[in-house]
Amino acid sequence: MNLFDCTAYGKFGRFSRYSFYFSNVLSLIICSSAISYAIWVVHCRRIFAALFQPTLYVACAFITIVVGLTSIVASLGAFYAASKELRCLMHSYAVTNIVLFIMMIIVGIMGYVFQWQLAEHAIDTQLWSNLQHFYGQPGHEDMTKAWDYMQQEFHCCGVDDVQKNFVIWRTSKWHMDYRGTPKKLVPSSCCRRSPNGSFVDESACQFTDMKTPNLSAIFVKVCTGCAAIFQNYIPRFFQ
Repeated sequence: MNLFDCTAYGKFGRFSRYSFYFSNVLSLIICSSAISYAIWVVHCRRIFAALFQPTLYVACAFITIVVGLTSIVASLGAFYAASKELRCLMHSYAVTNIVLFIMMIIVGIMGYVFQWQLAEHAIDTQLWSNLQHFYGQPGHEDMTKAWDYMQQEFHCCGVDDVQKNFVIWRTSKWHMDYRGTPKKLVPSSCCRRSPNGSFVDESACQFTDMKTPNLSAIFVKVCTGCAAIFQNYIPRFFQ
């Protein structure tokens, strides 16, 4: 209690110090949560950066981590400055907070710009181009992993529903370069899985020609395109 009683500003000083400590603890909690969330975005959502431009959300996450760590260090220093009533350090802390606040505003603006630019850059066109030219190609492993992850995560296959019979996969370099006989028509990430995670029928899924309707194939393929699903997912991208 002596820590709070020993002040040159009487009751008002003690009240101010209590308030400062409380707000600083709250700031530490918020910063820790923001850092944890940004790390989650980098770890779990960075994979989508290989599929489309822009990749502002990755930059937003890294900026949030830097700002959060800086804020935590500044808050810890402010505890010491307040306990010793070091005005110079307190002024420095105030200036640092103003700078960090401006940076967080910039991060928020970048987040909105990210959503706007995604719409402007036509997601379906980007997905189409990436699938056609880069999926399964040497040197583009990140692109391949991102496509497989997206198709498994959203239970979709290809770009849109207009491409009947999975024509887009048959015209891709992945299909054309496949050396096996018969050729795979879709990657395994397009195939349905049972609740325990195993494929319903991977062989039927990858080798059954959908030009002639086959009920068994319908049940083992995911027939929904990824573009529309992903566009609907954008508003919840960081949730």
